[in-house]
Amino acid sequence: MEFLIVDQVHLPFGGFSLFLIFVLSWSALSSPEIGAIGGFFGGFLLDLDPSSNGPMGQWALILSAVGFGIAFLSYGDASLRGSPLRLIVFVAGAVVVSICPYLRLNSLFGLEVGTI
Repeated sequence: MEFLIVDQVHLPFGGFSLFLIFVLSWSALSSPEIGAIGGFFGGFLLDLDPSSNGPMGQWALILSAVGFGIAFLSYGDASLRGSPLRLIVFVAGAVVVSICPYLRLNSLFGLEVGTI
């Protein structure tokens, strides 16, 4: 559904991914092991997306690492669960952190990374 509806909305700097936000939010509220496993399966599903132009496993690798990292940083932090604004800022930062290695790896592989 996201690819049918959200991709039709044109925003500056490319837009957003509801699935990426969901996976990283789930990881932020989980233990580090669950964050890495959730990141891997979420990345695997993003790798299966027809519009993904990177090699198979690229998103799985990136989201496994970022999912573990965000879960590790937020594990045991009760103030994160008590403050929705802090969770939003934390997940927004994790989205940026996950997109940067994706763009970097695509440029290293010589793939198109979009027009700027």
